[in-house]
Amino acid sequence: MFKVLGVDHIGIAVSDLKEVGSFWGDILGLPANGEETVAEQKVTTGFFPTPNGSEIELLAATDETSPIAKFIEKKGQGIHHIAYCIEDGVANALKEVEEIVKNQ
Repeated sequence: MFKVLGVDHIGIAVSDLKEVGSFWGDILGLPANGEETVAEQKVTTGFFPTPNGSEIELLAATDETSPIAKFIEKKGQGIHHIAYCIEDGVANALKEVEEIVKNQ
């Protein structure tokens, strides 16, 4: 079975990237590492690296039809996903999981 090496990043759905970003930067002291808009996902992301090498990724919708807007509408702001670092890469891990599911 594949081995989880740690947390790569935690994705948090937010309504206002600037407002929530100031909490992570100004209050918690994590430096902002830029923003990126991903047009096909209708989202703008902001990254805040942590001292241990993982990151906080804030996700703000750029359109009310985006997956993030729908998530916030249904569940409110909060953790959207946790991404792990895994040994031997995602492709190998997916193959292992597919085998497990197939054999159940």
